[in-house]
Amino acid sequence: MILFLLIPETLAGVYSDDPGVVGLAAGLLPIAALFQVFDGIQVVGTGVLRGVGDTRVPMILNLVGFWVLGIPLGAGLAFGAGMGPRGLWWGLAAGLMAVAILLLVRIRRRMAGALIRMHMDEEEDG
Repeated sequence: MILFLLIPETLAGVYSDDPGVVGLAAGLLPIAALFQVFDGIQVVGTGVLRGVGDTRVPMILNLVGFWVLGIPLGAGLAFGAGMGPRGLWWGLAAGLMAVAILLLVRIRRRMAGALIRMHMDEEEDG
């Protein structure tokens, strides 16, 4: 993420010598840096929920986040607002952020009872 933010032109230049391609890619890499953070959160969140047997709600959250929010927002920004590829990437980043946050909320709700029980057990032991 840090490299995407600090040296996007250098990274883009590794893959192409074309100044147009490097310029476009360098403009997208800061958005990809944000992707990295929220993608990590959603991957871990999905794994936590899968580990407790919760797979249906995360699937629905992903459908809503990407198909209801991310893709329409990205298309609107890319084509309606004239932002081109950056608009599409911002829309998908927004969908990814929404999914990550919703998964964290789901984990908090699913685990709240377990956390309360664990805290009470610790008091009885001490």
